[in-house]
Amino acid sequence: LQCIIIIDTSWKWGDVKMKTGGKRKSVYLSTENSEENEFNMSPKRKRSKTENNNSYKHDAEICMKMNLKEMGVGLLPTSDNEDEESDSETGVQLLSDRTDESSLDSLPLKSPTSHIKQADIVMITPPEQLLSYKSRRSVKNSCKLDIFSILSDEIVLMILQWLPRRTLSVCAMVCQRWRRVVYDESLWERIDLTNQVLRSDQVGYVLQRNPTILRMSQVEVVSPLFKDIASTMEDFLCHVQYLDLSMALISPKDLAELLGKCRDLKKLSLEHCITDTNVCLSIAANTELEVLNMSQCYQLDVAGLEEILVNCTELLELNLAWTKLDSDCIDVVCKLVNENIRQLNLSGCLKFMKDSHVKELVSRCSCITQLDLSDCTELTELSLEAISKHLCDIEQLSFSRCYNILPNKYVKLVNIKSLQYLNIFGLMHSDQLDTYRQTFRSVQINEQEFSTIARPTVGIRRTSIWGLRVRD
Repeated sequence: LQCIIIIDTSWKWGDVKMKTGGKRKSVYLSTENSEENEFNMSPKRKRSKTENNNSYKHDAEICMKMNLKEMGVGLLPTSDNEDEESDSETGVQLLSDRTDESSLDSLPLKSPTSHIKQADIVMITPPEQLLSYKSRRSVKNSCKLDIFSILSDEIVLMILQWLPRRTLSVCAMVCQRWRRVVYDESLWERIDLTNQVLRSDQVGYVLQRNPTILRMSQVEVVSPLFKDIASTMEDFLCHVQYLDLSMALISPKDLAELLGKCRDLKKLSLEHCITDTNVCLSIAANTELEVLNMSQCYQLDVAGLEEILVNCTELLELNLAWTKLDSDCIDVVCKLVNENIRQLNLSGCLKFMKDSHVKELVSRCSCITQLDLSDCTELTELSLEAISKHLCDIEQLSFSRCYNILPNKYVKLVNIKSLQYLNIFGLMHSDQLDTYRQTFRSVQINEQEFSTIARPTVGIRRTSIWGLRVRD
């Protein structure tokens, strides 16, 4: 690398060029007096011109030093002898012992402008110093000070909490301290794994972070659930309280093993999953369970359902819609379900649900506020009478497609003052619905086509489960 300065001695403005790829910078240089006819000048004008030349010379030196300092080169002190020697030669002097003839050919011996009579090309900084020059970026990168080592773990934790989960997993591989801080439970309170394919042991790694809210809806879990970390997961229990496994592709064995690691569940969704007896036993171990969604589950039998209802005495919301319950399962539900339950969905029981079941249910559980008995085709107006008699706090009632109940029999529900929503889809024409809307002025008819009982997500809210945010 070579730094070359071309000084035009016949003009007051010169060009400073950097052969290191820098831009051309115009620098004001002081030169000798021009060949202007001074005899025509007045003494006052000559004196002012001399003062201006001196000030120009002083300003030019300061400006030149500042510009050359910014470009990373040093200005050598000049002397009169050097100027005389450079003038006596061919107009070019190179102060470098290491420059060979090939390099002289590459130098611009001629001025880039035609009006320059004579130019001095001077090597300002030796090549050794130019090669050792470092840019500002390289100087910053060479700084080995770890800023995070000055900060406490609490401050670093506050910084890391703004990063997404994927970035946190990368930060855990920086060093042991970062791994310890990143694995703090406060950073993994909410985890969303929707639509992910989880290989063996990945679910175990997630559970070891002890999240409070875990969403695993529509995930595909590769069997076996625990492989390399099976020994460390034998006695491990996580602290998950809100778990969504709706429509997850997971084997019953792995599902039972996963739920077996949970003991503090409060809300659980297993919609469209296979729930055999072992899975039900794992669910029953969570005695503080309040909300359970088992809509459209398969292989649900009497023994498993009984274990859940006997042990989970805190249930307030239960969804058993379209689980193919037979008469024995319905009997277990009506006899063992929590008396203080608030919301219950038993739709899709078809011909197995009888009026006697409804009467026993509402007489025990008089605190029900939402009841869905849609598609129970064997129910009659006797069920309406039992509901109007026992459920004084009912707010939402669904009897869609219950074809054995005549349309004019729903008038018996007028006496329920707390009723706000009535769903009777597939039973009346639009004219009859208008008549009922006039009769039930304070009741909204057929406003909610789908039940929301115990469901983790409702409507377009896809970033939360049961009203709790799962994404940052």
